[in-house]
Amino acid sequence: MTTIVFSKRWEPTFDMPTSEDLYAYRMAGVTQKDIDVLITYDAFSPLVLFGLERFGFCGPGEAREFVKNGRIEIGGELPINTSGGLLSEGHVIGWNLLIEAVRQLRHECGERQVKDAEIVQYGSFLGETVIFRR
Repeated sequence: MTTIVFSKRWEPTFDMPTSEDLYAYRMAGVTQKDIDVLITYDAFSPLVLFGLERFGFCGPGEAREFVKNGRIEIGGELPINTSGGLLSEGHVIGWNLLIEAVRQLRHECGERQVKDAEIVQYGSFLGETVIFRR
């Protein structure tokens, strides 16, 4: 029998954003304000909040307030997971999220199209990210 003992309660908290988390922005020559659509890994609902904080769209602990009042809906300040994300569309190891990023940039999304989308970021709460341009 194996027993695992944790010395303290595990909580998914980070000192954010780190210079490593922001490196992709420097490479792409953009800031968070330039991102038209954020596509983020959302196998569990809170991961969207963690991703927002990790990439500096809001400060640590502020994501819950950040997402209110339509801010992350199509037509909002920062549309997130415009296809519904993994929780709505299906969990195909995240590949469908990358497909949605490309579709947004091709302006092929019909009713869920973000108007004039030019820069789309895929990023997960763990810090990996890709910034796509039209």
